[in-house]
Amino acid sequence: MRKLVLARFWLAGGFLILLVLLALLLAPQSAVPDVPMLGDKAKHCIAFAGLTGWFCGVFERRFFLRLIAAMIVFGISTELQQSGVITTRDGGFGDFIAHVIGIG
Repeated sequence: MRKLVLARFWLAGGFLILLVLLALLLAPQSAVPDVPMLGDKAKHCIAFAGLTGWFCGVFERRFFLRLIAAMIVFGISTELQQSGVITTRDGGFGDFIAHVIGIG
């Protein structure tokens, strides 16, 4: 972790954002707030860009490859959960590509 003032606060904030994102990704589509003028893929891309950016600010550069790998695993797992477990959502390869673009 970087030497930040209140570093644990920033790390905890990142995990809170991660949990909120997880809840939004796994919630029924009708429960997710709609953002006008943004497509589904844009929402996925922005969400993962924000989350990755947050953690890039918390961790040192030498951990970025691990962070990217963890974010990709998180993206894959959410799409698999959407397609396999949750009946009101459907996971897709396009959403995963949007995650990867956001992570990049």
